[in-house]
Amino acid sequence: MPGGVKQGVDAQLEHLGDLLLDLDGDAAASPREEDPVTSTETGATADVGTASTALPAASAAPTDEKPRRKSYKLLTGPDTSAFCQKVSDHLDEGYVLHGPPVITALGGGELHCAQAVVLPEDQR
Repeated sequence: MPGGVKQGVDAQLEHLGDLLLDLDGDAAASPREEDPVTSTETGATADVGTASTALPAASAAPTDEKPRRKSYKLLTGPDTSAFCQKVSDHLDEGYVLHGPPVITALGGGELHCAQAVVLPEDQR
């Protein structure tokens, strides 16, 4: 990986850790539900990021409350119009861009993008 790209990825990952500390008040001690990640080679989708497989406790009665939206998301995918649409959809939902995008060249010249988005305090 070229030095400039590696530094950009390292900086983004460091910033991600700092942001998680800021938003949650701890070092991600509790399991988190993550967005599915789609393989660029197979198109398969897998859930990542949760070490625990325990199911949440069932609530006694259903509520009309909206589920809590994630404060931070790192959107990733191949550099296609679908990825651009994914970012645009999140912006339409009230998220704002957080930091610069990161673009990495994979084998075969395929470009893979990552863009962090955050939900402003007043929309959580």
